[in-house]
Amino acid sequence: MRTGIDHLVSLVEDLERARAAARRLGFQITERGVHPGRGTVNSLIMLPDCYWELLALSEPRPQNLTYRNQLARRGGLAGCAFATDDLARSRARAALDGVRLGEGVEISRPVSFGDEEDVARFQIADARVAAPFEAFFFFCNQRTPDLVWRSEWLDHPNGAVAISALHVVFDEDEAVVRELAAMADGAVASKETGFVVTSSHLPRIHCLSPQNFQLMFPGSGPGPRNPHIAAMEVRVRDLRRTRDLLDRAGVPTQANADRVWVARPDLGEGLIVFAETP
Repeated sequence: MRTGIDHLVSLVEDLERARAAARRLGFQITERGVHPGRGTVNSLIMLPDCYWELLALSEPRPQNLTYRNQLARRGGLAGCAFATDDLARSRARAALDGVRLGEGVEISRPVSFGDEEDVARFQIADARVAAPFEAFFFFCNQRTPDLVWRSEWLDHPNGAVAISALHVVFDEDEAVVRELAAMADGAVASKETGFVVTSSHLPRIHCLSPQNFQLMFPGSGPGPRNPHIAAMEVRVRDLRRTRDLLDRAGVPTQANADRVWVARPDLGEGLIVFAETP
């Protein structure tokens, strides 16, 4: 049974500008994709186990109302897709902690590899939580994973090898942690800075207070009062080389002894953090 996080979603106003911003950060990006009949377009930054999706609206449709509402409130890192290969089992597990899953919806999109074309297929189901998250959650069953995780898309100039952590800022209401653990089908451990949810694969979910987030990432600025995804942490092979690449690209950075982080307006809200540690 696949569990944990399948992919993270950044809602962006302009997909081409977001693609350019991600490329300046040293990521390889897939071609622009289209979700027929849903009014959305995307590009992916592929990493093992969990990938990062840049998602934009192409036209208003009933199917993208959730995205439109979220983008009006807070774009950027605002979506999290939990992995499943058995939606019925995931629905039963999540319900134990009060998370309700909607009906599964089948979606497809064309994919191209040079002169080859195919269709990637997946099933999604919205997840409804009680906590007032400034984010949206859903479950994703990848029907054609071989068309998504392709080896030629996993090599990044910045040395990225995994999305290692998702930093969620919350007001220390443990119900937030329970709901995230239910969706990830993960275990919860307490640590000095808050709570950590771990599952069958990276990324882990680090839940921490606004004060602890500011201590970890000084100068990051205040976020919304409701629980929200504040940062995505990417593990890289060599942090010094990653920072050199960012400096050469003219990307403003902040850093401490262990991490380098950036805020890019073209990618919306949320920090992109680079670290060597798992």
